[in-house]
Amino acid sequence: MVGRGIYIAEARKSSLLTSPSYEGEISEGGKLFYRDYFSFKVDELRGKLEEKNKMIEKKTQAAMQATQDKNRIANEINDLRDQLEIKDRKMTVLQRKNETVEDLLKEKEGQLEVARSKLNAVQAQTYTSEGTLSSLEEELNNRDRQITQLREQRDRAEKDGKEEKELHEREIAEYKMKIHTLESEVEKLQVRTI
Repeated sequence: MVGRGIYIAEARKSSLLTSPSYEGEISEGGKLFYRDYFSFKVDELRGKLEEKNKMIEKKTQAAMQATQDKNRIANEINDLRDQLEIKDRKMTVLQRKNETVEDLLKEKEGQLEVARSKLNAVQAQTYTSEGTLSSLEEELNNRDRQITQLREQRDRAEKDGKEEKELHEREIAEYKMKIHTLESEVEKLQVRTI
């Protein structure tokens, strides 16, 4: 239909231009031709403009969505990094506790050695004072009990610390995997918005 209109308009134009009455003045048919021609061009430009506007709107929406996704992922990454720091601090506290128990155990073992030396010295001098000897033996037994308790405490602390450390290490590995996944998503979003 449009092609036929253009053909008719072109035919009118050519007949007007070749007509002997045409002397710089546009006839009624020529005016119709130009009106139809410009009306067609305006409609064509309007259609192109609408298509461009739709395309711009789609790209704007895609860019906004990508920005929102990028911000969400950045927040998730920050949360995971915060959790990693907390886990690292917990592991440091556990390590310090183990070191404290170890130091206490060494101190008690040193005290036990001193007490044993005293006992040996007393026995070597054949110092048979029943009270002193029994009190030294009682002190040694007490020290032995304390050391046994400290060793048990240390073993429990080491076992608990080891289990908690393994748990933290697994969680840290999971957090790192999540961070890696989220960072790759951010890269994809950045590529998509370009």
